Amino acid sequence: MGQQLCGINSVGTHNYQIMAFAPSILATLGFDQPDISGFVVTSVGFVSSVIFAPMIHKFRRKLLWMIGFVLMMISFIAFLISQDTNAHSALKVFFLCMFVSVFQLGPGPVVWFISVEMFPVRAVAAAQGVATFFNWVANTIVFLIFPILLDKIGDRVLIVFIVFQILVLIYSTFFVMETLDRTPEDVLDDYQSFNFFSDD
Repeated sequence: MGQQLCGINSVGTHNYQIMAFAPSILATLGFDQPDISGFVVTSVGFVSSVIFAPMIHKFRRKLLWMIGFVLMMISFIAFLISQDTNAHSALKVFFLCMFVSVFQLGPGPVVWFISVEMFPVRAVAAAQGVATFFNWVANTIVFLIFPILLDKIGDRVLIVFIVFQILVLIYSTFFVMETLDRTPEDVLDDYQSFNFFSDD
């Protein structure tokens, strides 16, 4: 759910145009050509997915996941600062592009690898089904709530996503195990032996 609640669909990288809110954000902020700016943002997402794809097999899943969330949080914070300081529109678009780009580095693809690699083959289908269900639940929440918040509080809606990003980072630090080059049994053993309150 963290993959969706980070705010990615709010800036328009979803495959379905109905969920692409980038033009709405940019129009709200006074951009003269929000559709063009939205196209730039989504194009950056596509190009970044191609560039970053090989990295998923070379670097640890958890590392990419965490780095992605940290950089996305920085992108939104920088965007809000640029908005408050009346920075040039191009700079604001840059920060949105940065957000979309680093999503493709980690949170975008990594979640699907982890959900497969942490379960034995016999349980992968069921696990993927559950993961996809909750992914769409979060997606629907964003789809329903985001336009309302955008209308009420404008760009400050991004603060909500920043909070979710922080919560995901905290959760991931303690409860997400590394799965790269490990068997599902090893990963599950880590979870079974994990005790948050242990002194060891």
